[in-house]
Amino acid sequence: IDGGGIRGLSSLYILRSIMMALDCKVDATIPRPLLPCQYFDLIAGTSTGGLISIMLGTLQMDIDTCINEYIDMAPEIFPVEDIVSSGKLGKLIKVARGKHRFDPGPLEMAVKRLVKKHLGSKAIGGEDAAFKFEASRDNKTPQCKVFVCVTSEKLGKSFRFRSYESPWDIIDDCLIWQACRATSAAPTFFPPMVIGKPPIAYVDGGLGYNNPIRLVMDEARHIWPRSREIGCIISVGTGMLVSRDIGRTILPLFESLKSMATDTEKVAREFREEIKHKYGVNQRVYFRFNVQHGLEQVGLEEWKELDRTKVATQEFLANEWSQIEACAAQLHYPMGM
Repeated sequence: IDGGGIRGLSSLYILRSIMMALDCKVDATIPRPLLPCQYFDLIAGTSTGGLISIMLGTLQMDIDTCINEYIDMAPEIFPVEDIVSSGKLGKLIKVARGKHRFDPGPLEMAVKRLVKKHLGSKAIGGEDAAFKFEASRDNKTPQCKVFVCVTSEKLGKSFRFRSYESPWDIIDDCLIWQACRATSAAPTFFPPMVIGKPPIAYVDGGLGYNNPIRLVMDEARHIWPRSREIGCIISVGTGMLVSRDIGRTILPLFESLKSMATDTEKVAREFREEIKHKYGVNQRVYFRFNVQHGLEQVGLEEWKELDRTKVATQEFLANEWSQIEACAAQLHYPMGM
């Protein structure tokens, strides 16, 4: 799941359509609502996509619950008075002085509340439950693995925070809320999240892996043997973004932030060609959904534009229903690569 701030709601509406189509195919005796964590072996994301991945995979929310929680969190995380009072020039000056636009406290409190509410007694620690918690699940129920993308602020190197044991882990004592906070630490918006001993400062992985699809494939190949076929790969974007006029700036960071949305589609196109080259044109295992029009002017923090996000995504889905159906069919009866 791509990063995209508030526009992450678009990815949730897309996933909702996929789960609704799947619902029509699954036996009526299966309990409803269907949970994404029951149908995906691995869910991963960057920034907002990382937060959503944890909500769906680790906290085991159904799509509608996740959408409602996401909408409720938005005004807490991005208070409107901060947006309005600073103005366009004020935002630029604030960032140029090395300050971040938003206080991370409300984000941390919101995530802790979600962990406590949805994890309950399944893990020790309540709101401070470890990311690698041992949940009290039926052994017959396969566990959905989750990882989120982060970047070392000092080294500029990408890392993955995982909900499962891995020989490539660099940190063992990460809490769920810390993983959410780290992957959501978009530069200029929130300060880095400092974790571990010795302490390391992390920001989100958006500048390098805003579309984390290649990391997902790499991770899957490390987790499962190559003899195991991959039945379905779904990549979900948060809409195309065009640069809004913020004036001429000497800060290279702004140019990097502007290019992220374009890079996600470039990665998506390249990955599709890789799938064709390696596994054949007719193997329908890879699906990419990303709203092309309507979200261009919605900023990462503009929660008052959630209605526009919904309408633009609905219009996109109306023209993508055949692909949604094909994707749901692949989830239900995976052909494999």
